[in-house]
Amino acid sequence: MNMRRYDVAIVGGGPAGLSAALVLARACRSIAVIDAGTPRNNASPGVHAFLSRDGILPADLKETSRKQIANYPDVEFFDQPVRHIRAAQSENGFRVALTNGHTLSAAVVILAVGVIDELPDMPEFEQHWGRRIIHCPFCHGFENSGGHWGVLAKDLDDIEKALNYVHWTESLTVLAEQRIHIPEELLKSLADKNIAIDRRSVRQIISSDDGVLQAVEMHDGSQLSCTTLVYRPRQRQTDMVNDSGVALTETGRVWIDDNYQTNIPGIFAAGDLTPGCQDALAAAAEGAKAAKNALDAI
Repeated sequence: MNMRRYDVAIVGGGPAGLSAALVLARACRSIAVIDAGTPRNNASPGVHAFLSRDGILPADLKETSRKQIANYPDVEFFDQPVRHIRAAQSENGFRVALTNGHTLSAAVVILAVGVIDELPDMPEFEQHWGRRIIHCPFCHGFENSGGHWGVLAKDLDDIEKALNYVHWTESLTVLAEQRIHIPEELLKSLADKNIAIDRRSVRQIISSDDGVLQAVEMHDGSQLSCTTLVYRPRQRQTDMVNDSGVALTETGRVWIDDNYQTNIPGIFAAGDLTPGCQDALAAAAEGAKAAKNALDAI
């Protein structure tokens, strides 16, 4: 059985991957878009700050984009996870093996699978994730403006970023455990903006009877009322990306050069798995740039 060879295999069907697909489709290239169907923004009630699409459901943005891309010739969608990517042995390019046993051949690969957010093992945390527990105020701060915000700080960087959250609320508490040393200068900056510091450890999330975020409970049993929590999760790459052989930065993102190419010639990357801003509009822009640069490698 002959294996179909594509110009480009795009691994990931979110804003970065679909934006890359649209650019390449309009460049009259043969494309395979491979989508595992587990978008990182699945919990979000809306995509925000996306020009002309503000507030659209993530699933609707994806569906509309796929329909438009499908109107171009020589584009195929595969709704399967990728098992692994290997350099082709008998020709230039790559073999992309799917979990259903199917294998594709492509001259170039664009990785656009995003990253995996590691959420704390805390009762009721996940049910509020993407709504009242947010990672990006620029994405979801407006809908949660006002009320009392708590910042679940993992490190000093989380505490420093809290200085910018006063644009969305005038009532803000940084929840920073004693293990995190806060320099006096930063403490003064927080005090100047009326940001409170609570050094107790959070045990669980408290919801009202109708499921609304109400408070956090400390390990000493006391509670702090809050309407919104900001939590910037630790993130990791997918097993497929780790297995691909692409190099990672010191912070765990996929290393890319100025042309969005990884350390492996012919494998490009764009979106949340690479360094930089993590939002849908930025990912779409990066996907378009990666696609244009990938054309030179075909």
